[in-house]
Amino acid sequence: MVENALNKKQIQALIIMFIFGATLVLGVNTRANQDSWIAIAIAAVLILPMVIIYGKILSLYPGKNLFDILIEVFGKLFGKTVCSLYIFYSIHLGSMVLRNCSEFIKIQNMQETPMILTSCFMIMLSIYTASVGIINVGRLSKVTFKIVALFVILITILNIPNMDFTNILPILNTEPKVLMKSSFEIFAFPFGETVLIMALFSEVNKKENPTHIYLKSILISALLLITANLRNLFVLGTKTIDLVYFTSYFSTSVISVGEFFTRFEVIIAINFLTASFVKLSVCVLVSCIGLSKLLNIDNYRVTAVPCGLIVLTMSTKLYSNTAQMFDFIKTYPYYAFPFEVLFPIIIFITAKIKQKKNSTKPAKPQEKAVTNSSAQTQT
Repeated sequence: MVENALNKKQIQALIIMFIFGATLVLGVNTRANQDSWIAIAIAAVLILPMVIIYGKILSLYPGKNLFDILIEVFGKLFGKTVCSLYIFYSIHLGSMVLRNCSEFIKIQNMQETPMILTSCFMIMLSIYTASVGIINVGRLSKVTFKIVALFVILITILNIPNMDFTNILPILNTEPKVLMKSSFEIFAFPFGETVLIMALFSEVNKKENPTHIYLKSILISALLLITANLRNLFVLGTKTIDLVYFTSYFSTSVISVGEFFTRFEVIIAINFLTASFVKLSVCVLVSCIGLSKLLNIDNYRVTAVPCGLIVLTMSTKLYSNTAQMFDFIKTYPYYAFPFEVLFPIIIFITAKIKQKKNSTKPAKPQEKAVTNSSAQTQT
């Protein structure tokens, strides 16, 4: 067992906060309009077989992380090639999270401040977090998850006077093809991205069941996302949701309790930035673990600075504006499919075949001699 290993509640909170990373303010795909909450539910069901596969892979290799398993299953050459792809995926995802945060802060709060300053500040915090290790991220996630979940519920309750419950009607009015396409997009973002959490399981207590951890985390996340989605739908309606980028922020801005208690959107902003910080830190951390494995470096913490700087650079170069980034999100599911679905399935099948071959392989002569010698000694 890893000393000071993450326990079940810490890793579950980390997964949930990772899922919340951008969705708390951005919301999820709105292609399904008033049926988007159904699309979330379908996506949560669709991801279940995959997270079971993630958990089973980890159970086959207890104490190992995603990058260890890739090399073990595919061998050194091809295994390190796939490791490189996952490192890029993690860095790219981190750059999108960082860009989301920086755009949000600039648009909503600090229009005159250069976005690069905000990005630099956030990436410096994430580099520091990655350098102190995953245990501290897990502890932070456990505390912040309770606060974030409480605020999601509180904001929903306070928004009840502003809700128009007819906004949900007509139910199931979306074409099945469009509904399934929306579900596929939500499957990829945010649920499927949890494949990267596999890189952290070498720091989780071996007694914990990875499959149970994943399943419970997905269930809790789905329920909270559906709650936030319905709240936004009831308050804003589908037409307004289509016009704004930060749906939860706008739906919360209409809350007013008496004459003095206003500006509740600040709570949503804090929730969003906290969850995004956890997600960004995990992306940097995963890329650190992968790069150290690729370069045979024993201490992954020494790669935190270069990985963080690459994330920062990509966040400023990949997209010229928010609209361009949102356009990429539409094609994101196809880009993410190999990482979230294809490779894990291949890993699982290959690992099971190898396990079966090893179990049926006859014992070597030396092993037989040792076994016979032990039997004679006992006699």
